[in-house]
Amino acid sequence: MANNSAPEQLIKPFSYPAVFIDIINPVNHYQGKLLLLSGPSGSGKTSLCLQVIQSAQGPGLQVSGVVSPGLFVKGYKKAIMVQAVHSGETRLLATPINTAQEPDNASLRTPAWSFDPTAVAWGNQILTSALPADLFIIDELGPLEWLQNSGWTEAFPAIDSRQYQLCLLVTRPELLEIALSRWPDASVLSIASPQDAPSLHDLIMSYLSGEDA
Repeated sequence: MANNSAPEQLIKPFSYPAVFIDIINPVNHYQGKLLLLSGPSGSGKTSLCLQVIQSAQGPGLQVSGVVSPGLFVKGYKKAIMVQAVHSGETRLLATPINTAQEPDNASLRTPAWSFDPTAVAWGNQILTSALPADLFIIDELGPLEWLQNSGWTEAFPAIDSRQYQLCLLVTRPELLEIALSRWPDASVLSIASPQDAPSLHDLIMSYLSGEDA
């Protein structure tokens, strides 16, 4: 009778892929580390976020969220854009108050900027589906969110979920106290000028890799 048993060297325990293990035995394996990046206007907060995004996407990490780069013309900030981190798609978010681009019915305002409600809604839609992720970036939570309960409102439940390895949240120095009252376990990174960016970039990447966990 033929020997139907498999050769001994072929009989090995089946090793489930990590992703499959997570599905059949769901566990939150994310550390949920929160970093508050804060500094004055022009210190390079958004530029640093963009550098970190580029570095994180290189090794294939899941990176999501929104960033708000300025649109500069001859050295003057003419608009604020919103960019989806995962896709790079960009839309016009805000224009200066009392400019020709400002809609007459603008309802989302700060003293200096008028925000497009359609772009804000688009950004919030991105935030609702951004997690889980290795790196979650929100640039920024400012007066609209903290003082007017508008803007990136979907950022709050997303951050609270901790479904990320690292969240890099931009907020202004004058709003740090409010942010820390909500997330007292957050760490604060201060940037005073663009010259601080290289060392902060390396520190953020070390948090992402777990070296500074």
